[in-house]
Amino acid sequence: MVFSRGPNDHYSLVELAVLRALSKSSLGYGPANPREAFVPLPFRNEEEKSCGTSN
Repeated sequence: MVFSRGPNDHYSLVELAVLRALSKSSLGYGPANPREAFVPLPFRNEEEKSCGTSN
């Protein structure tokens, strides 16, 4: 979602609903912290994959 579009750019319906709920015409929004890598479990690394064993 982008809440700070230019004057000629159009908002999606979801973005418009959020802005209307917040009583705002635009909203400067950005991540507070850098994104961290996420690895879902179970995860096998390359060494475990090449072994052919399952533990």
